[in-house]
Amino acid sequence: MTQKEFLKHVQEVAIAQMEEGDELIMTMEVLEPEPMKIRKTTLVQQMAEKAYDGTKVNTEESVPTVFRQHWRVFSEQEA
Repeated sequence: MTQKEFLKHVQEVAIAQMEEGDELIMTMEVLEPEPMKIRKTTLVQQMAEKAYDGTKVNTEESVPTVFRQHWRVFSEQEA
């Protein structure tokens, strides 16, 4: 199977697996001469990347109150 045939096959499979309302964004790059590099991004992944805010992840406010009493278990300084 040639690279062109394989890429066409991947595209056909991805389209066949889609459901109504899905959006597929796919970029394919052929590296000289092998291996092939395929990147596929879904709409949900793009939405998650836009919504991600690294300053709000794993902060004291983001940890539920019932788990705050166990902070020493996960503390880098206490380790």
